[in-house]
Amino acid sequence: MDAVTAPAVVSVYMVRVRRFRTTLFIAPESIAAAEAGQRDRIRAFVRRLMAHRNAVVRWLGRVFRAAHDFYRRLEDRIDPLERMLKALKGPSALRVLHAGHSKARDEFHGLLRGQATKHTVWLAVDGVVSAAAVAVSPFLAWIPGPYVLLYYPLMRLLSHRRALEGARNAMNAASVVFEESAELGRLEDSLRSGASPSNGCARAGIRVTGLDAYLERVS
Repeated sequence: MDAVTAPAVVSVYMVRVRRFRTTLFIAPESIAAAEAGQRDRIRAFVRRLMAHRNAVVRWLGRVFRAAHDFYRRLEDRIDPLERMLKALKGPSALRVLHAGHSKARDEFHGLLRGQATKHTVWLAVDGVVSAAAVAVSPFLAWIPGPYVLLYYPLMRLLSHRRALEGARNAMNAASVVFEESAELGRLEDSLRSGASPSNGCARAGIRVTGLDAYLERVS
């Protein structure tokens, strides 16, 4: 099956990192559950190509699969927050944990609006680049290396679209509950004092898989 039921509620950790910049984090297990609930059109398309009766089309499907697998390995390195946003595409209810900010709701929606604008701009840019790549691809179809790289902009285009949809869905979610977390408050205090994210999480008593590593990347 291409899709399963997405989780109804997703917990989102809103953290102020160094220089008072705010970021969002979703635990890996929640991301995996959210992604499982979203139809992956690329993989469905690749499967259809690989099951085709024509040998050339099947070969094309294998090239697309290689390109897609290559892209997925790079995806987290490009923009860690982007994958978080894409996980917000399906849930209808969010639980936003924060460090007791007086304007947590405004901060959350402001961050989402900024990300929506960013991905709208990149959607337009990658749309132009993807159109150019598709136009020249027939001339490079039998050269696997360049052919795979030409479709990278197309994958970025689709990723920006899903991130934009995730940001918009989060802004318009039917239910968004904001909860103050003393642990996140202690974490932010530690980060402001110069502690590393891993030490900060340890001091705050936070045991959320992957949070410290994520904060290391975005700080």
